[in-house]
Amino acid sequence: AEAEVTALREGYAFLRALESRLRIERDQAPEGLDDDPGVQVALARRLRFEGPDAEVMKRLQYEHARHRRAIREAYLAVLTRLTGGGSA
Repeated sequence: AEAEVTALREGYAFLRALESRLRIERDQAPEGLDDDPGVQVALARRLRFEGPDAEVMKRLQYEHARHRRAIREAYLAVLTRLTGGGSA
């Protein structure tokens, strides 16, 4: 349960920071990461990722996918416990 709490806490913080930056840029709700590498690099820099452009872009993509996956796994684990182990 502690791992799930950590995954949810860290994932929420990362995704909220990402959403906030996208809202500032677009003045609207974000629907996901832009496919444009230049936009991703700029976003990664605003999230304080450091290193060469290609590295920060890959790290942003990795962190985004990692947090989304961890949140989904935690959600499914909690849902499974709440439903008595049935499939979700």
